[in-house]
Amino acid sequence: MQSYQKKTPTPPKLRHSLSELPRAAIEGQALLLTLPLLRSAAKGDNHPVLIVPGFGGGDGSTLLLRKWLTSQNFASKTWDCGRNMATYRLRSIADALNFRQEMLAKLNRRVEQLYAEYDRKISLIGWSLGGLYVDQLAQEYPERIRQVITLGAPHGDPRGTAAWSLMQRVYRGKLSDPDLERGIAAWRTSDKPSPRTVPTTVIYSPTDGLVAPKEARLPTSAGAAHIAINASHCGLTINPRVYWLIANRLAQTEGKESDFCMSTKPCWL
Repeated sequence: MQSYQKKTPTPPKLRHSLSELPRAAIEGQALLLTLPLLRSAAKGDNHPVLIVPGFGGGDGSTLLLRKWLTSQNFASKTWDCGRNMATYRLRSIADALNFRQEMLAKLNRRVEQLYAEYDRKISLIGWSLGGLYVDQLAQEYPERIRQVITLGAPHGDPRGTAAWSLMQRVYRGKLSDPDLERGIAAWRTSDKPSPRTVPTTVIYSPTDGLVAPKEARLPTSAGAAHIAINASHCGLTINPRVYWLIANRLAQTEGKESDFCMSTKPCWL
């Protein structure tokens, strides 16, 4: 089996990583200032929208986004799977893959619950690691998923993220495998079958301090819409431009989704 890449991917630029929190704070302030203007964003049809937090986060980390989506007539829902973090030490890529499958199974049960409750397809929004979950789930169970939006998800090589080193420190392991390249290939969502049958929107940031822009994208053959927004990784769920884009995507008529039209972005953004 040929390894997919010989050279270790380049992580985000250091200046972007170090400025993550200050930039997120500015984005949060911008959100508060623009909330009155965001009321003019696209309105929903009250279909269920499930939001999945990033690594280490729980439902509290997506609270503001959920409340705003509710105000825009989307039935925003928590993922109800606790904190997105392993309670045991991850010593290898195999351990990390097992953890991901465990969380994916929990998420699938939550989607099944909402599908039975609403009798409608579910839209999924996944932030960071949560984006990998929703993308994989949509590929495996497209009959229950209406649309997928990922926010700064590391679709590519995890070594191209600052989170790779963080996970090693948190779990005091090296996240190494006897065959590291094979483990990395198994982790990558971009290597899964494409094009995707569920409409997929990839929102990423060229200035992301945790996920390198190259690793946040899917290949062209995946048929996903890619939208670049200058934002911090931590601020992707509190960035007013991201809110506007999410509403634009979710409000599309089911089965008639199209590429994002930049002319729909208001001048104040």
